[in-house]
Amino acid sequence: MNDQPAEALPHDADLKIIHITDLHVGRQFNEDRWNDFSDVCVNLQPDLVIVSGDLVDNPFRWTLRQAKRKLYELCNRVRRAKGGDQGDN
Repeated sequence: MNDQPAEALPHDADLKIIHITDLHVGRQFNEDRWNDFSDVCVNLQPDLVIVSGDLVDNPFRWTLRQAKRKLYELCNRVRRAKGGDQGDN
């Protein structure tokens, strides 16, 4: 979304922040729940998505790659919804 540092934002700026924790990408990853979460993010068009907690079940390369792919896909969907394809954000 916005590449401005926080100090460059107006003091009265309204920011939409979504926080998700403990994704646990791996063999037990709930794809349907992730898709629902992604749809919510696209609909809310947040300025910031915070991901914390356990990103993967185990630090295997395939789980790390899958988690990275999921997060990039989410960012791209939100950017498109906010008009990022036109170079605005």
